[in-house]
Amino acid sequence: MKYLLVSETVTAGVGRHVASLAEGLHAKGFDTHILHGQQRIDPPFLTFCKKFCGRIYFASLPMSRQISLADIQSIFRVRRYIKKNGPFDIIHGHSAKGGAIARIAAIGLPSLKVYTPHAFPTMDPDIGLARRMFYTCIEWGLGQLTDVLIAVSPGEALHAKNKIRIPVAKIAMVPNGVSLSSVDFEPAEAMPFLDNFEGIKIVFVGRLWPQKAPERLLDVLAKLGNEGRPYKVWIIGEGPLQESLIQKQDELNLNKNIVWVGWQDARRFIHHFDLLVLTSKYETSPITLLEAGAAGTPILSMDVDGAELIIEQGYNGYLIPNGDIAAFAETLSTIINNSDELSRLKKNAASLKWTLSSDRMLEQTLSCYLNKPGHIGLALADHSSTYK
Repeated sequence: MKYLLVSETVTAGVGRHVASLAEGLHAKGFDTHILHGQQRIDPPFLTFCKKFCGRIYFASLPMSRQISLADIQSIFRVRRYIKKNGPFDIIHGHSAKGGAIARIAAIGLPSLKVYTPHAFPTMDPDIGLARRMFYTCIEWGLGQLTDVLIAVSPGEALHAKNKIRIPVAKIAMVPNGVSLSSVDFEPAEAMPFLDNFEGIKIVFVGRLWPQKAPERLLDVLAKLGNEGRPYKVWIIGEGPLQESLIQKQDELNLNKNIVWVGWQDARRFIHHFDLLVLTSKYETSPITLLEAGAAGTPILSMDVDGAELIIEQGYNGYLIPNGDIAAFAETLSTIINNSDELSRLKKNAASLKWTLSSDRMLEQTLSCYLNKPGHIGLALADHSSTYK
């Protein structure tokens, strides 16, 4: 079968998902093509391109993140690629922009048209009413061009059904999966920024922008103070909020507690940390949590969508009501200052590390493509064994 994957961004979680899916489909014998934007590309995806160059077909096209007249040109470019290299049995768009361009470019073609939102724009709690209505109308309209919408979390699937009004028969839920088998794990000595620190090592991984809400982490640390066992937080990521965050760090006198690392492929060393923290306002089955889980690292997270599939409350981590800074700080203080609690979480996290399979994600996605009876349609009654 011939398969085309379209995504404007191939960074962070979306990039990991795209690469994992394409690699798995290639291994299954699919003639796999990837069309991606030229601006948002990260080093892990470039490494993936080099590894599979000649086996998977890659092409980069100008695609803007924001809605603009340039999107019309992008649609025609994708259409030309389809005509030149097709016909494709499956055309799968990822994220809002890639999904829109792919489905419009495929109008009138017999290909199966698939869309994975990776969090609808309308799931942003800070989006204004006018923009929410605008994006809802766009997503509803594009839903008419969609054969299968694959949500990566229960909340995203329900959002598609209840807010975007996508017919249930078109919706499937396939949570993200990861595999660390091909990752070159680094010894602690190769990570100079760890600085041989002997206290509790905490890590935050994510782009420094509003969705990830890294300022919440600084508010949490301000409530902790410096009493109790020594700890440090390594912030892995870059983004437009970094300057204001460093200024806030200075104002809160947190300089001794925070290490700014910049962008790194955190998969290589996440196993060296005692705890991963996530403070996002909204997510859908976040890859960062999956990678921490697969590495056997305990997690403390705001209760974002999909996190409940990865974190067993009180077993391998804790979920905190989203936005509750005081509760987050209290739980973090307990973990830091109770060595038995931290040891228990780490032991339990290690026992779950191999249940977050990318192979499971691939097989469920294939079921969507092949439209096996009983798979398409919203089935959320019991997702407790999704990763088992």
